Amino acid sequence: MALEEQVKKLVEEVGALRSEVDSLKKRAAPDLASELEEKVRRARPWYVQELHDLLDRVMKSEERFKDSITVLAGLYRGKAGAAVWSSVESADKVLTIAHEKVAEYFAPLTSAQRLNILSILISGLKSESELSELTGLQGGSLHHHLEELMKQAYIRRTERGQYQLHPRGWTVYITACQIAASLTELTPEKFKWPDER
Repeated sequence: MALEEQVKKLVEEVGALRSEVDSLKKRAAPDLASELEEKVRRARPWYVQELHDLLDRVMKSEERFKDSITVLAGLYRGKAGAAVWSSVESADKVLTIAHEKVAEYFAPLTSAQRLNILSILISGLKSESELSELTGLQGGSLHHHLEELMKQAYIRRTERGQYQLHPRGWTVYITACQIAASLTELTPEKFKWPDER
C-alpha cells in the first residue's frame, strides 16, 4: 500500500474515531453535568445553596417576571441558629406599595440612635441598663427610641425586661444598611446618564 493511501486511511479512521468520541460526549455530558452539579451543590453551605436556588427560580420564571424584578435576600445567623429570608417581586408590584406605608416602615430608621440600638441588639438580648450604657441614652430619651422601634415590631421586650431584635427588625436594618452602602458606591461622579457619556 502506498504511503498516500495509508495516510488517507488513517485520516478516515481518525475522523471516524472523532465522530465516535463526539457521540460519546453528547450521551455522557448530561450525566456528567448532573453529577458535577450535585457535587458542587453538596459542597456549598446550606445558606449559599438556598440563595442559589432562589436566583435559579427567578431566572427560570419568565412568565411571572416579564419586566423588571427586585430581589431582596439575606442570611441571618444568630446564637439560636440561622435563617435565610428572601423576597422576589415584580418591580411593578413593589412600586404599588403606598408611600405612606413605606414612610411608616422607614420612619424609625431616620434616627442614628435607633439604628445604633438595632445594631447593638444584633449581638443578642440586652437589658435597659446595658442599652443605656452602650448608647449613652438615658431615661425618657432611651424609652422614646425603644418605643418607636417596638411600634413597628423591630424589637420586643421579653418577660424578663430584656430587649431583643425581631427578624423583622434585622431585615429592615440590614436592608437600610445595604441601601446606604449601595448609594455610597453609586456616587454622582461614578454614574453617568446616557446623554452625559
